[in-house]
Amino acid sequence: MTNSTPAGYDQDRLHTVRVREDAMFLSRIPRSPDATARARQSMPYGVPMAWMAALYRHPPLFVVEGSGARFRDADGNTYLVRLLTQSPILITISQC
Repeated sequence: MTNSTPAGYDQDRLHTVRVREDAMFLSRIPRSPDATARARQSMPYGVPMAWMAALYRHPPLFVVEGSGARFRDADGNTYLVRLLTQSPILITISQC
C-alpha cells in the first residue's frame, strides 16, 4: 500500500522527485548561496523585503541582466518569466 493523498498522488514518489529536482536546481546555482551570505550583511535575510525570505526553499536567484520576458542569473542560467505579476519587476530590472 502506498502513502497517497485523497487525490491519489503517491506522496513517497512526490518526495523522491522533489528531493531530486531540488538537488539538480541547487547544483545549477552554485554562486547563489555565497551571494545570499554577502547580501545578508546589508539586508535582512539577504533579500530586499523580509517577507521574500520565506517565498522559496532555495537561495534567492541573483539576476545580472534581463530583457523582455527573459533574465539571466549570476551562474549564467537563462529563465523565461511566466508570471504576469512579476513582469513589472523584471521590466524595472532590465532598465537598470
